[in-house]
Amino acid sequence: MNKNLLTTKTIKKMNEKQTYIDTKIVSIKKSIEKYGYDKISTCNAFYYGWSKEDYLYMDSVANELKSQGFSVRISVSHGVTDYYITK
Repeated sequence: MNKNLLTTKTIKKMNEKQTYIDTKIVSIKKSIEKYGYDKISTCNAFYYGWSKEDYLYMDSVANELKSQGFSVRISVSHGVTDYYITK
């Protein structure tokens, strides 16, 4: 495979990930403003309708929110990871 093509695909994928993270953070902040908290649940059962992006990127979202001063509690039960986010 052409090295430039591979690099272009990698950069595009990284940009898509960062765009997803940024968009998710904005959405979570809006929910916290309105309700005082947000809860996101993830699972790798994509074939049942669970979001693959939430599953893959929510740890990055949580880390970014923590660095901005938000509280993030994580619990796991029966393969589902719940993220509880507050200010």
